[in-house]
Amino acid sequence: MLADAEKIIRKIVEEAGIPEEEVRERINKKIKAFAGLLTEAGAAYAVARELGVDVAVDRELSQRVAIKDLKPGMERVDVVGRILRIFPPRVFKRDGRTGKYCRLIIGDGTGTVRVTLWNRDVSLVEQGKLENGQLVEIINGYVREYNGEPVLTLSFDSRIVVNPEVENADRFPKPENVLVKVKDLMPDMRDVDVVLKVVRTFPAKTVKGEDGETEMRAFIGADETGSVRVVLWGEKARVNIKEGDVVKIVSGYTREGLSGVNLHVGKMGLVQIREDLKKELEGVKVELQQKERKHVSELEEGDKFAEVRGTVVQVYRTKPLTAVCNSCGAKAEWRDGKWVCTQCGGEDVRVVPVLAFELDDGTGNIRVIAFDRQAAKIYGDTANPDADLHEIAERKVLGEELVVSGYVRRNKYFDSLELVAKVIREPNWEYELKRMLSEVERLLGEKGK
Repeated sequence: MLADAEKIIRKIVEEAGIPEEEVRERINKKIKAFAGLLTEAGAAYAVARELGVDVAVDRELSQRVAIKDLKPGMERVDVVGRILRIFPPRVFKRDGRTGKYCRLIIGDGTGTVRVTLWNRDVSLVEQGKLENGQLVEIINGYVREYNGEPVLTLSFDSRIVVNPEVENADRFPKPENVLVKVKDLMPDMRDVDVVLKVVRTFPAKTVKGEDGETEMRAFIGADETGSVRVVLWGEKARVNIKEGDVVKIVSGYTREGLSGVNLHVGKMGLVQIREDLKKELEGVKVELQQKERKHVSELEEGDKFAEVRGTVVQVYRTKPLTAVCNSCGAKAEWRDGKWVCTQCGGEDVRVVPVLAFELDDGTGNIRVIAFDRQAAKIYGDTANPDADLHEIAERKVLGEELVVSGYVRRNKYFDSLELVAKVIREPNWEYELKRMLSEVERLLGEKGK
């Protein structure tokens, strides 16, 4: 056992009056509880704190080391680096205890290293006190090996200093992630960082996937350039977000949704409520518009809240299902009777139905594209690509009248307008009759003038 640990053990025995054998047993349990990532000295320090024994951290025993020189087994090292990536906090359970850990990647110009924070230090990430691009100094860190690479770990006797004084700060690498504005969001972006004001929230829901149920919650967020629908998945859906809050989304990903681009926050993402950023977005306001009934001939590119009633005259043979990995956001494919992520190989995926059909209202035709729940209304409750979903859709909607509301965009492949469905429903004929009578009265009134 290391000399530092021996000193702490002797002090515990002397001041707490506990036999040395019991102290060592507690230290071993502490090491096991942290899956071997806690050093003997760190575990001894933790036991001392639990017993109320004051063990001062001796800064003089530590040494500043360049990242390229870090080797597994090194202890009491000081490392200065710039935060290049922050991964979301995780919860772990060991021997009936629950704790948190979080990983960062820092670089100093000589290399990069993964840093592991535990429990108390995780709050620095959750509260937004640690961010991409900041310089940090790890004091009294411990180097362990993971997958053949050194990992720098903060233990009970370590600490982290934000923005330390260093010479020639420009030598430290810059992070790749930068804040994105809403107007610049496009489908299939990854590692998206954005700051938004919450302008509308929706209740949390439980949705069913192939691997069981998961929580989701959506809200509308906006910056000075526009608004976007944000979807939080899993434990992120339990973050207490209220209208008027300013939040920072870290490592989100985008997908084409029912009303345009949606920003998703999954397992690899992070949601921070940021009181310190409220002033930057205090003037942001979003007016939520109501849908407008139009004829197909009146639709224009950019219409965001259009509604059309017409007859389905064709169901297109498009790929009826697409799947997205809940872990990394990459696409998944159907292999040997199950969905598998093409990026990480995981099977925790979310299956999204897709349906395309032609709608005719007498003034013109338009292609309608429906995703997720709206497509599922037609296909039914199935996520099996082996089923003939095209035949199911034709049987249900071909020749039927539907009311579709959504937004209008230009399909670049066909160079024509298409209506992306937000809601698909059957007509309420009592309401439709009143609309037609009202329209006839309006036309007769104009003719009589």
